[in-house]
Order: sequence, then structure tokens, then C-alpha cells
Amino acid sequence: MKLAVALAALLVVYVAADNHDWKKVLIKGENSRFKFDFKEYSLEVETTSSSSTSLLATSWFTGQMETVGSIYLQFPGRSSTVKYTVKHCISEKEFKLSDKVASAETKKWVFTYSSDELNIMCNDETALKLEFAQDCSAGWQKYWTKQPAYVQFDTIDSASEKYREARSILEMILLISTG
Repeated sequence: MKLAVALAALLVVYVAADNHDWKKVLIKGENSRFKFDFKEYSLEVETTSSSSTSLLATSWFTGQMETVGSIYLQFPGRSSTVKYTVKHCISEKEFKLSDKVASAETKKWVFTYSSDELNIMCNDETALKLEFAQDCSAGWQKYWTKQPAYVQFDTIDSASEKYREARSILEMILLISTG
């Protein structure tokens, strides 16, 4: 029981940055691709809300530069409604942010990937949990079962300001349990 309570408390926090420095998003599109290890880290992206609609847009690629997929999050100012598209999985749907998260000027989005699912958190709250087998349209396996090794911020991205590696809580638990 104590372990369950401790794990629940850790899940609220979910991400520890492990002193990884923020990198500014200076270039977007094909020339902005950077190596990223989703087996060990989650991708944390910081955005700042404006009064207009913002778009966080990333694409993920294998080590051979084959497409894994793209993720688009569109959020108007500080609205709680986020429209999202996960290319090769979901065309367009919506999720709601809590009022606390929606009203925050700075949002920290955390993308945690496995071949089974994609989890997106915003300011330490779960925003979207996507289980590929249940939630995606036909044909998703051709893309989302591949291991992403590179990420780029797409040219249409208007929201991403900086990014960094962040350890997911699952990785932290494994590190603690193995000594």
C-alpha cells in the first residue's frame, strides 16, 4: 500500500529534467532535425501563450529518416480546448486542459513515446493518452511502431520556443529499483 501511495505521488510530478539544459528552437523544418532518444527520455517543449492561435508542430523520424509521424497541437490563446492531429493515426480531435493549465502563460508539454502509446502532459497534468491499437485509424502500424530517433519542429510551428530531454517517471522508478 505504501508503495502504491509513493508511486501515485511520483506520478503527479511525472517529469524530472535531470539538469538537461533547454535548447532554443531557432530553426524549423527539415534543417532543424535533431537526434533524440525516446527510449530513455521524454521530449519536453515549452510554449508561451499569446492572444492568437498557436500551433505546436513536430515530426518524428527513424534513424534512416523514415517518417514515424507528426503531432500538431493547436490552442487559441489561453483557451482550454486544444485541437490535435496525430498524423497516420488521428485526423483531428480535441481535448480539454484544466482551467489552471489553460490560463498559464507558459506551458511545458511533455511527449512520452513507446511503440504502444503516446502520452502528452501539459504543466504536470495528463492532457492526452493515446493507445495506438485502440485509438488510431487503420494503417498506423506502418508508422507508429517504428522507433523515432530524430525530431524536427515543422515550419508551421508558431508556438515552440525551447525544448529539452526529460526523464519520465517510469524511467526514474526503474533507475531507483535497480539501485
